[in-house]
Amino acid sequence: DYMTHRVIQAFDTAQFLENTRGDCSLQVLAGDLNTEPGDLAYRVLLSTSKMKDAFQQKPSRFSGTHEYVYNTYTSGEISSKKPEGIRIDYILYRESRDVECTVDEYELPLMDKIPELEISYSDHEAVHSILTIKKVKSSSNGNSATINDKSVIKDNMKNLQECVNTCNRSLKQLESHRRSYTMMAIGLAVILINIVEINPVYGFKTAYMILKFLLVGLTLFFVFMATLWNIMEKHGILAGKLSMELALGNLEDELKA
Repeated sequence: DYMTHRVIQAFDTAQFLENTRGDCSLQVLAGDLNTEPGDLAYRVLLSTSKMKDAFQQKPSRFSGTHEYVYNTYTSGEISSKKPEGIRIDYILYRESRDVECTVDEYELPLMDKIPELEISYSDHEAVHSILTIKKVKSSSNGNSATINDKSVIKDNMKNLQECVNTCNRSLKQLESHRRSYTMMAIGLAVILINIVEINPVYGFKTAYMILKFLLVGLTLFFVFMATLWNIMEKHGILAGKLSMELALGNLEDELKA
């Protein structure tokens, strides 16, 4: 349901990372990203920001950071479907051209229970990593070649095009929702007009007033969903889609160069 929002947030985060790099030696993004490896949001974040996943560089025997079967906050129904849990908490990094970064250690250090309480520290497992960086000559670091490699650019373009297609599907869905909410608002308005002059029989006046208030409330809700909410959602998606299309155009120029 939130794929489009996740994708736009991931792309905006990647743009922020790219635009705030400056001449720093190392960028690190860590936290709960609410997206699993292989998901479109994950792919577009890494391909656009050119960051690396510390887990991929130094895989751990434990990968799930959320909904792990032995985490006390995980329900039995969820853990029975996927006992290893899902990996949605990350340490991502990107080194500069004159720095080489290696992942020496990656682990989930707090998988045991809190002593004497027998409950997990959190519903998310903590992620710990040791990164070692050292200065290298710009020409000897393969990072620059990787960034400019055509296959990397094509992969980024593929992910961005998939994001644009996702936005287009959401825009069509929004238009369908707008029509549905409009029809429901009109239908309720017609009902209200027809019952407004009805004089209820004795003993049903209170129920009649409550019914009218409910119908008015529902009508206003559907009008809001068909207008303001729909417009805000549409503009948000259009803004994200436009940014992605501009990035696609830049990548196409870079590929031709």
